[in-house]
Amino acid sequence: MTWRGWMLLAAMATCTLAWGQARRDGIPGVGAGTVWFDDLDDALTAHRAGTPVVALDLTRHKLQALPQGLVELTALRVLMLHKNRLSDLPLWLADMEALQVLLLDQNRFDAFPDVLLRMDQLETLSFGDNFIEEIPLDVDHMVSLRHLALWGNLIGRYPASLGDLPNLRTLDLLHNDMTAEEQELVSSMLPQVKVLMSEPCLCEFQDQPRP
Repeated sequence: MTWRGWMLLAAMATCTLAWGQARRDGIPGVGAGTVWFDDLDDALTAHRAGTPVVALDLTRHKLQALPQGLVELTALRVLMLHKNRLSDLPLWLADMEALQVLLLDQNRFDAFPDVLLRMDQLETLSFGDNFIEEIPLDVDHMVSLRHLALWGNLIGRYPASLGDLPNLRTLDLLHNDMTAEEQELVSSMLPQVKVLMSEPCLCEFQDQPRP
């Protein structure tokens, strides 16, 4: 390879690194000095050598299921799983008691996984750009939740239990088709919470007779 080729590869690597850092900046609860791992095998090797692994980024790994090896990372606090093919989460995820930040944007979820309701230590949960239709009635079991992002979904039910999340500070509902009445309902339930919502839709939802 010519020196120009090597220079191009170096520039591409630098851009990739910069992009990776950019998508990690601004995550609630994640400090600027956080050391990230980008490969599960590397993370497991470090963990087995005695290095605590606190942040793992498995974005764009084509995952259809979470790898069981994750449960070995007992110090893992931040797990980023953007842009995979996940549609559910395993029950053993609840055994990862150190996990506080879970990022699942741009996957294939059409429902809120039940296992999350057992993870009362989670502080930040992001499900942006999925296909979730409702927030579960038992969402108030997630008592440590501070930041919940559900932008770009199909949310059509906003249970009163949202108002019983004692530590919730931000709720991102941008780009859900909410009526003005739904927005007023959510705002009234969460007077101390920063709720992000798009302009209300003017549509009317009516039950249609089944053919």
